This record gives sequence, structure tokens and C-alpha cells, in this order.
Amino acid sequence: MSRLSLLLLVAVFAVPMSAGDAHACGKARSRVGAGAVWEVGPAFMDKVHARCGSLSFPQLGECLVGVMEQEGASPEAVRFTGTMGNEAWLRSFRETGKVDIAYVTYPFRANENQGILLVNGDPPRIDVDGAGIPAEEELKNDPVYQGLVERYPAVSIWPGDRFGTETPVSESLAGGGSRFHVGYVLRNGCRACEEIGSALFAFDFDAAGKFLGNRLMMVTDRTQGGFSDPTVPVTVKAGSEFSLVLESNPTTGYRWGLAALPDEAMVRFSGKRFRQSAPGLMGSPGAETWTFRASGKGRAVIFFQYARPWERQAEPARQAAFVILVR
Repeated sequence: MSRLSLLLLVAVFAVPMSAGDAHACGKARSRVGAGAVWEVGPAFMDKVHARCGSLSFPQLGECLVGVMEQEGASPEAVRFTGTMGNEAWLRSFRETGKVDIAYVTYPFRANENQGILLVNGDPPRIDVDGAGIPAEEELKNDPVYQGLVERYPAVSIWPGDRFGTETPVSESLAGGGSRFHVGYVLRNGCRACEEIGSALFAFDFDAAGKFLGNRLMMVTDRTQGGFSDPTVPVTVKAGSEFSLVLESNPTTGYRWGLAALPDEAMVRFSGKRFRQSAPGLMGSPGAETWTFRASGKGRAVIFFQYARPWERQAEPARQAAFVILVR
């Protein structure tokens, strides 16, 4: 298996509808909402194992639904599990506009028991970790990723945190569209191998909720130390200062900038500075340090873009969205 073959795990996958599901088309296309969330009790899985443990699919899935109904799951929750082939339930939901975020639990999987779906758009459901079109060429062209490949030839890409509900970040685009910033983990080989970095991908939709495609936003090298990772929420205390450190090379003309000012009720910009990694060496890269003050409790998002200021119509070379949780 090549080092990039595992990208099939993380590129976009629009869950298809089989011919056998044709009669349920209306249900599959109905909007998913908070009413479909199933809040599992502490003994729920013990009951599932006791009642269903000797079965296999499809009987296992039918048994799961039976226990859900017995435990008081709403018709919406049961219906959602049915659209998932009786393999998962909706554990949390975040409404973000035309397209929403569904957090699901796959109780019978050996690995990756939590998942994230982008729902209510066109197509009606996108699994951010499904099999599909890999962004191999984009990664090959990313200098940070290539630096990792040189040192870790077996680099592979895996789903990032799918349990927390602070990510993915949703962003409103010009023209009424929306973007979701989805993070993935780069490992030195296998699923259990060390984390060496992360990759942030954008899933874009137009104003009507139609999926436009996904693309690479940023790669972070975690082995260098000091650089901030946009795939990991930042938790700070109200009243304190915090910094975000981003790899940069101003000699290329590119520099980081705020795509928009954050909510100043929670986060205020204090200042920034650049430091070369090899002072005195012309053209050497370095780091931009952006400092903020946490002014009030809540959740804020800071959007950055790495661009040449004079190329106003060009797409930024990198983009990042940091979730800030002020406690």
C-alpha cells in the first residue's frame, strides 16, 4: 500500500442510495434535526450486548433499533438510525444553515466509533471520512507535507477528532455559500503510530446547499514544535493572553492576515511579530506569532489566510480557522 492510498479514507464520500432504498427516498431526503438526537443512557450498550450480542447484520441492526425503541428513543432518532443502515445513531447535532453537522456513533465498529456527517444539503449526507476522490495532488504540492514525507516516508492520513462537537468549523462564504473546515491526523504509518502532523480540508457548498467539492487548506508539522494546530481547539481562561504561532516566509511575499476580526466580546487582537528560524540567513522561513486577549467567556473562531497582499483576486495559499474556548 502506498503512503497516499489511505487518503481514500478521508476524501469526500456522498453516501449513495441503493435501488432497494428507492421507496424510502422521501425519508432519506427529509431534513435531519435535533429531534433525531438519541441521548444514550449509561446501561444502554450493556442491554444491546445482552440482547443482540449473538447476532450479525442485518439482524444485529434490527435488534439495535428494537432496544432503542424499548429505551424510549424518539421516532426521529429511530428513523435516522434506519437511514444509516441501522449501524449508527445521532448523538449530537449542530445547525449551521443550509447544511448542518451531524455527530454519529457507530457502536459495532472495532475502530473509529465516532463520525461526522454534513447533512441536509445536496447530496443529503456526506461522510467526511468516507471513500471517494483523494486529494493526493494537493498534498504532493504542499511544501509542509513534502517536508514530512522526506522524514517520514510512510506518512498516512486518518480521521481527526470526531468525538468533540466544537469542530468542524463552519464559515459563511461570499454569495451565501458555506464552508466546513475538517481536520485529519497525519501519522508515521499505522493507525496506532505517532502523530506527526495534521491536514485541514475545506468542504464547500453553494448558497442552495449544493456540494462544490473539497480541497486542502493547510498542513501542520507537529514534529517541529511551537506551531499552532488549527485542528485542535484552544482553551484559555478569561482575562488571559494567548498566542497562535504560524509557519511563515515573508520573502516569498506571503504573510498571514486575519480574514475577519474575531468577536471582540470574547477575543481581542493584541499584536503580532515575525521571527526567522535562522536569523541572518536570507530567505529562511520562520514563524508569525499572533497574540490575543481572552476578553469574555464563550466560543470564538479566528480565521486566518496566508496570501500575497497585492494578489487580491487570488486564492490564499493556506487558510486556517482556530476555535477558541474561553472559560
